Amino acid sequence: AVYPHEPFPKDCTTLNGEKCVFPFKYGEKTYHECTFDKTDNGLPWCATSVTNSTRVMITSGDCDSTNYACQFNNICLTDLSGPKNGRGKKCQFPFKYDGVTYYNCAKWNWKTEHYGKHWCSTKTDRDGNHINGEGNLGFCGFCENTVCGCDYCPPYAFFTEAYARRTRG
Repeated sequence: AVYPHEPFPKDCTTLNGEKCVFPFKYGEKTYHECTFDKTDNGLPWCATSVTNSTRVMITSGDCDSTNYACQFNNICLTDLSGPKNGRGKKCQFPFKYDGVTYYNCAKWNWKTEHYGKHWCSTKTDRDGNHINGEGNLGFCGFCENTVCGCDYCPPYAFFTEAYARRTRG
């Protein structure tokens, strides 16, 4: 079968299209993937240029969370299809909504354009309750990321190089 898809990206890029540089050093740590450490806007980021010998970060940018080549360690990120406040953000697990505690993405059961997708809270109060009415939610677009806990993913959503190798033969 052939599924419509974009070619699998080889490089992690920023929202501005700049290539991320790994590994990079920032402060006392060395990073091998996008990070949320010291983010000022809630989005993961990476170095876009480093010093030649020591790999210390010179410039940085926000990682494109829709790019499958970008790695996020044990983090479920939302895609860019939801409300502005929740796009490309880290899901807050567990979160409580309407009396139910969710430990992974929940099915969107409202009859809207997102019906059947999975969603998560991107902002909770100190008791873990989803902060409703402010657009603090996102849709879990990375079905191959088991941290998100999606139970249905269309075949084209998890197209990877490994998947491509299995289907070429």
